[in-house]
Amino acid sequence: MEIDAETPIPCQVSYDIEKCELIIKLVNVSADKQDVHFIFNGNC
Repeated sequence: MEIDAETPIPCQVSYDIEKCELIIKLVNVSADKQDVHFIFNGNC
């Protein structure tokens, strides 16, 4: 999927406070590539 900087990407954002993990779920993307996880180390 080609995306330029001006293209809005529909997504859902959630945060797991216990795991210090930010989860961005892309909408309308194939199931195996739709979740992006950011794990924060240290104090969150």
